[in-house]
Amino acid sequence: MTSNASGTAPKPARPRSPHFPPHNAPRVWFITRGVSPIAIALAKQVLEHGDYVVAGVIPVEFEKSEGQIEDFKAFLEEVKSTERWRERLRVVGLDARIVGQCQAAVAEAVEAFGRIDVLLCAASEGTSSIFESGVELRSDASQLSLEPLKNCPRAVEPSALWTRSSRSTSSPT
Repeated sequence: MTSNASGTAPKPARPRSPHFPPHNAPRVWFITRGVSPIAIALAKQVLEHGDYVVAGVIPVEFEKSEGQIEDFKAFLEEVKSTERWRERLRVVGLDARIVGQCQAAVAEAVEAFGRIDVLLCAASEGTSSIFESGVELRSDASQLSLEPLKNCPRAVEPSALWTRSSRSTSSPT
C-alpha cells in the first residue's frame, strides 16, 4: 500500500465538457429566456452536443436592444458562423408572462422539431427589492415572478404527452 506524502489522495481531473445522459436521437431543448447568460452558455453546449435549441426572446427587448440582447446577438453571430449549429437553433418571440405567447412558441417549436424533450424555464424576474419594501407587496411580487414558471410548462404539457422522454426544470436566474 502506497501513501501520498500529504496523506490525501490526489483529486481527479475535472471533465472539460458536461456529460449528457445517453439517448438515441438529438433532444429538443426549449429555453424560455434565451438571452440570459446561463441560457446562452447552455445553448452552446447543447448545440455542440448535437441537440436542438428553441430559445425564447421577448420581442420588444430584441427590437430595442435592451437588457442582455447584445450578448445574445453575439451568440447568434457565432451560430451563423458555425455550420452544424445553424439548422439546430430556432429563436421564437416569447414573453413567458403571456399565456398565448407561450402556446404559440411551443407550437412553433413542435412544428420545427417535432417535439420538446427538455423545458428550461430560465426566468429572470428580480423581486428582492420588492420583498424588502413591505409585507403587503409580497403576494403580488411572487405572483409576478412565478407566472412565467407556470405558463410555459402548462403550454408544453400537451406536446410532452406525445413523447415519454420529456423533462422539465425551472430555474429562476
